[in-house]
Amino acid sequence: MLRLFQPSREQKSIHAEFQEAGKNNADVIAVLSDGSIAKRFLCESKPLDDMSKKSEILLELERPNGDRKQISGLGLDNSDYVYYVGELLRGNIIFAYGNPHPNHYPFKYSGLFLRIFDPLTQQYLSIPEGIHHIQAFAVSPKTKNIILGTNNEIIVLDPDAQSIKRRWKANVSALTVLSDGCIVSGDGFCDSKGENPAWIGKIIIWDSSGNPLKIWDAPTFSLTTSVDKALIISRGINTGQKLLSVWDPHTGHQIASQPDENIYLGQRPLVMLPSGELINSPRSWRLTIARDFVPILQQKAIDHSRALRQ
Repeated sequence: MLRLFQPSREQKSIHAEFQEAGKNNADVIAVLSDGSIAKRFLCESKPLDDMSKKSEILLELERPNGDRKQISGLGLDNSDYVYYVGELLRGNIIFAYGNPHPNHYPFKYSGLFLRIFDPLTQQYLSIPEGIHHIQAFAVSPKTKNIILGTNNEIIVLDPDAQSIKRRWKANVSALTVLSDGCIVSGDGFCDSKGENPAWIGKIIIWDSSGNPLKIWDAPTFSLTTSVDKALIISRGINTGQKLLSVWDPHTGHQIASQPDENIYLGQRPLVMLPSGELINSPRSWRLTIARDFVPILQQKAIDHSRALRQ
């Protein structure tokens, strides 16, 4: 049910649950194209006629002006985890969720479930046929198209996620979109066939038609961008190390990196807040525009003029 700003007694109770849950159970899932912050809450309640607790997953969209859109009735419980969220043009919510393994097994290889939810009617809507095993999710800031990554392809949906505009073959574990609308995909897996098992994978920049523009080696599990969407931030394994890395999309050069020993497949995606804080990582980086990365360069100087002009 859509929860807005003059709540009934029942709505006040739900809102109180959100507030209480937020103290311990709030997870930031995504930053939407309008700057809204999507949060996930796990709320528990004890019915009067039942001693057992019931849990429900609730979502909240915090608008840039401070308003909040709170959504319940999703039918999800504490065994479900929402990994990606977007808001469609008509106000419906699109999200991908799965059931994480307690030992962090790479369950995402079997894929997440994609759902579209109408918060006014509390009904789930249909999705285009032929979409299965979601691995990653992004929204184009330029066109508002929904971009999905599956086990073996990238799928571009229209802004209301009712039709497939295009699709092409690609190995995908993560997605993000640059300011010019170019799609960035990453993948990573352990090749255990040889004598020395090794992580392999690539970051690929695609144009909106699915043509690859630039490719470089970087086993990748999660992707986001700087707030100005000029640089790429990845979580993955590079040269044998678990790293958070910053990349120049024009050159493919690694601009900066920080160790991230907590990397595991299936963990929550990286999220860059509008304030410039990178979360869902063990280190807190405050990075708003491309220039913020320059003082932490540890490598040979690179010409970033093209990225800085974005």
